[in-house]
Amino acid sequence: MPRKRAISIVVIDNHSVVRYGIHYLLDRQDEFLASVVGEAGDGDNGLKVIAQTRPDIVLLNISMPGLDSLEVITRAREILPSVKIIMITVFSDATTAKQFLKAGAAGYVLKEEHADNFNKAIQHVFAGKHFISDKVAQNIALESFKKSPKSNPFMILSQREYQIMTMIAKGLTVKQVSEQLEIAQKTINTYRYRLFRKLNIKTNVSMTRLAIKFGVVKIENPF
Repeated sequence: MPRKRAISIVVIDNHSVVRYGIHYLLDRQDEFLASVVGEAGDGDNGLKVIAQTRPDIVLLNISMPGLDSLEVITRAREILPSVKIIMITVFSDATTAKQFLKAGAAGYVLKEEHADNFNKAIQHVFAGKHFISDKVAQNIALESFKKSPKSNPFMILSQREYQIMTMIAKGLTVKQVSEQLEIAQKTINTYRYRLFRKLNIKTNVSMTRLAIKFGVVKIENPF
């Protein structure tokens, strides 16, 4: 019987301990063949690694310095349309998960989960399926019962609006957002004022407070 091809994986996470942990888990499981062919600590370098190694799957952290993870998904799929992306994160809220799934992520796994679920996610996504952690799937299901977007004001935002909102809420300046997304500062400001109107706020500080309140941004995020 011919030997099955190993699933090639790139890990993009700004914490080396997480990258090491993923190596450790994959090396010690015997359910499938997998090989970490590259890793990076930020999105910009991650895209370079993807272009060089052309992996089957990318394991991508949501909250990292540098290039926004939503933008990493977009550019990664431009570089390698066949690549499948699994988000690895501490964010379990439905709003964040839906934005990344809408952007093209095929999997969404919480870092708190057991290793078995992590392995299942890789196998499911490699087979062309989607995988969402149970806790996140439950949150998405519960949110669908809510009648009004007022219960979560971020539900009314477009993907690009949500992306820019999270970057500003994390403290990035208009110039920094402009440089990362390669969009004119004037356009970013237009989005910013549109966000103020949609979210019924007047300042960046209010945006940050609202994002923290609904779990879209965390004050302290060790992973």
